[in-house]
Amino acid sequence: GGGGSSGGRALLRVASLGGGPGYELLALAWYLEQLAGERGVAPPRLDLVSLDLQPSWEPYLLALPEPAEAEAGGGGTTYRFAQWDIKAGVDARDAAGGPPRPPLFFP
Repeated sequence: GGGGSSGGRALLRVASLGGGPGYELLALAWYLEQLAGERGVAPPRLDLVSLDLQPSWEPYLLALPEPAEAEAGGGGTTYRFAQWDIKAGVDARDAAGGPPRPPLFFP
């Protein structure tokens, strides 16, 4: 899903390893939207990627509801699925599309 105007907001790409239907990605989107609202700022644009070996999860991921800010016309959240095998030697960051900018690390 997703779309609409980005308004110059930062892009945050999050990959869920063994993500299945992506419920944790939906929870993250809703949490960040709530947190941004409490702080009076716009939530980041989200590129949420479920990496899983089983391709049959994709339609469930793509059927997830949009966060309320997207429904209100804000857009900026996308859900994607990529088939990924942890044993195949492909880095999860590459399978998710690579970082949109240098990765951030939190101690």
